[in-house]
Amino acid sequence: MGFFVFKLARTGERWFNGFLIQMKNQNYINHLVFLIDQSQSMQGLANEVITVFESQIKNLAQRSKETDQETRVSAYLFDDDVECVIFDKDVLRLPSIKEIYRPNGMTALIDATLKSIEDLEKTNTLYGDHSFLIIGISDGANNISNNRATELSRKIVGLPENWTVALMVPNTMAASEAKKFGFSSNNIQIWDTSKTGIQEVNNTLNQVTSSYMAARATGVRGTKTLFQLDTSKLTS
Repeated sequence: MGFFVFKLARTGERWFNGFLIQMKNQNYINHLVFLIDQSQSMQGLANEVITVFESQIKNLAQRSKETDQETRVSAYLFDDDVECVIFDKDVLRLPSIKEIYRPNGMTALIDATLKSIEDLEKTNTLYGDHSFLIIGISDGANNISNNRATELSRKIVGLPENWTVALMVPNTMAASEAKKFGFSSNNIQIWDTSKTGIQEVNNTLNQVTSSYMAARATGVRGTKTLFQLDTSKLTS
C-alpha cells in the first residue's frame, strides 16, 4: 500500500503541475538597521547626525509608500557599549533619537555590527519576502569591542543572500579594516567626517536606499555592491 504526503502551500506559494513555487506578488518586507557611531569624536557632529537620521526616516517612509513595501527600522548606538534604541519598528511610526544621542567614549564597531545581526536573526520571517539591510556609519576605527574581527567576518560571510551589510568609514585604512571584518569591498564607502561631509552622507543614503527598494520591487533580495548602484549586480 502506497502513502502520499501532502504539503500545504504557505502564503506566497502555490502549486503548479505538482510543484510548489513562489508567487511573485507576495509582500516585500525590509528590515533596515542603522548602526550609528556615538563615540566622543562624533560630538561635533551630533546635531547633524540627528538631522540625517530623521531625514532618512522621511525618505524611507515615502519610498515605502511609493513601492508598497513594508519597512521596519532598527537603530543601534555604539560607543564603549552597544544600545538598541529602536528595534524592528514600522518606519511610519518611528521616534526621534534627538533626546538619546549623546556622543561619548570609544568605538565598539565590531560588537555593534555583530549584535545587530544576531538580534535580527531572531526575527520571524515565516510569511512574505524578507530582506535585511544593515548600514553602519563611523568616524573612526574599532577600538574597544569584546568580540574579535574573525568572529564578525565569519558571521557576515555566512549570512544568507537576503542580507546586505554595509559600512561608511572615514578613510582608506578604516576601509581596509572593514574588509577584514567581512564587509564586501563594494559595500564600504568612505565619507568626509565634517559637517559638509555628513550632508553628503545623507545624500548617499537617500540614493542607495531608494535604489535598494526599487530593486526589491523587482524581486531582488540582497547585494554585495550597495554603493555601486548597479542593479544588474544585485541577487534575486
